[in-house]
Amino acid sequence: MDEKTADFQIVLLNQPGEVVRLSQWINQTVAPQLQLPEKLTFRLDLVLEEALTNVIDYAFDTAPPQQITVYLRGETDTVAVQIIDEGKPFNPLQDHAIYLPTSLDEAGFGGLGLHLIRSYAQTCHYQRTDNQNILTLILDRQPT
Repeated sequence: MDEKTADFQIVLLNQPGEVVRLSQWINQTVAPQLQLPEKLTFRLDLVLEEALTNVIDYAFDTAPPQQITVYLRGETDTVAVQIIDEGKPFNPLQDHAIYLPTSLDEAGFGGLGLHLIRSYAQTCHYQRTDNQNILTLILDRQPT
C-alpha cells in the first residue's frame, strides 16, 4: 500500500464539539497521509461536517453520548467514506425540498448541507442495516 491508499477510522459522539475534532482529523491526519490535494481536502471536510452535523442534530432522541463512526478509505483515484450511526432511520438522499436563494437577503442559515453533499460527492448511497444508518460517499481525488 503506498502513501495514497490507506484506511482510517474515527469514533465520534453526538455532540457539536465533535465536528471540530472531525475537521482536525481530516486536515491533520487523513489529508497529509493520503497526500490529498487542497481542493479535495476542503470538499471532504465540508461534506463530512455537514453529514455529521445532520446526524448530531436529528438522528438521536436520547441524550448524548451516542457513537458515530466514520470510516475512510483512500484509493488511487477516490476517497470513500462511510458515516455509521444507530439513530433514527433517515435517508438524506431522498427527495428533500431544496430552496436555493437568489440573493444574500434571501439566504438564511442552514438548509443546504444535503445539497452540498450531493454536489461534491460523485457517488452517494444510503442504506439501513442492523438498525444502523450507513451513508457512503465517494469523492474523486481530482475534483473538477
